Amino acid sequence: MMKGLRSLYYREMRIWSRTYWMIVLSLSTPILYILLFGLAMTGLIQGIDYQGKEIDYLLFLLPGMIAMGIHGCGMNACWTLFMDRQMGTLEQILSSPVTRSAYGFGKILSVVTQSFIQVFLILVVGLPLVGKEISIANLPLLLFSAFLGGVCFCSFYMILASIIKTNDLLSTISTLIMMPMMFCSSMFYPLDMIPSTLRYLAYANPMTYIANTLRAGLIGSLSKQVSIELLVLCAFSIALFSASVLSLRRIRI
Repeated sequence: MMKGLRSLYYREMRIWSRTYWMIVLSLSTPILYILLFGLAMTGLIQGIDYQGKEIDYLLFLLPGMIAMGIHGCGMNACWTLFMDRQMGTLEQILSSPVTRSAYGFGKILSVVTQSFIQVFLILVVGLPLVGKEISIANLPLLLFSAFLGGVCFCSFYMILASIIKTNDLLSTISTLIMMPMMFCSSMFYPLDMIPSTLRYLAYANPMTYIANTLRAGLIGSLSKQVSIELLVLCAFSIALFSASVLSLRRIRI
């Protein structure tokens, strides 16, 4: 079933490592949000209550920017799948002794690896700005949240790339989805600061749970609420992963 997985994973990582501009853009966008949006909002929001303690807004924002970076990795996987279909590369790969499931697993593993790299790079740049040190005890929670986020976003965008056949439509739909996914979540602000209608939408948004669990791993702890959010995030990841495997099996090349 997983024949060729190692080669496919190596291929995905080689593609990613050779596209330097994608690496720079995926890292620079969260950093720019921290520097521009974060510093601007710090003057308006003096402090945010988080798990019973008041924290600086810039520190609250940093885990959300990590989630943004992971989201970017998942979206890039969508485009590589789309280009493989358009250029006939996918047909060539599947004509070898490689299964469609292995192709999908290779993409997801590469996105998870890229997500871990994103976490490291954003923390290296972001932590000195907020004057915070990460606790080693929270590192497993942070990495597990990044893992689930990578699986979730990669699976979601693979479904889109499997269904949509034109470049313009894929770009338009991805943009339309990206904005509400980012701003209708807890990425930029606590949910109790937004209207109740948007709050209900945010609860149905996996970005909310990714940002919250990353935030717990960086500046909080594994509380009962965070444990529930992890379970919800696991459910999102399993459902989207299963749907992505099904869409890859039905894809026409």
